Amino acid sequence: MSNLDLLTKNEAVQAAAEGWLVSHVYDLKSKSWRVMILPYGERFKKDAKKASYWVMGRAQQSSALHLKALRLAVHGPQ
Repeated sequence: MSNLDLLTKNEAVQAAAEGWLVSHVYDLKSKSWRVMILPYGERFKKDAKKASYWVMGRAQQSSALHLKALRLAVHGPQ
């Protein structure tokens, strides 16, 4: 499973510059893979909730990248 099917290279660079990324994560409870928004670097101090809230806030401002990230986290790759 690759993260290359989630964001383009340019989108991933922009997300990393903002301090977050989108990645496949294995959920031990459901025993399945899911897509999550995770912190990247020091901005969110390893707090996935803060990173997710940042992305949600930007998505509310109609940012295409942030809307895409939320769609992936909710629905997975299409």
